[in-house]
Amino acid sequence: EIKVDEYITHNLKLGEINEAFHLMHEGGCLRCVLAVHS
Repeated sequence: EIKVDEYITHNLKLGEINEAFHLMHEGGCLRCVLAVHS
């Protein structure tokens, strides 16, 4: 069993996708999850 939840550092809405890419490119997050439904 792989414990994926331990590696999720950010939960963002789909509208915040640009912020998610920015965080990943600057090394500010390990794994970012985007919520498609509100």
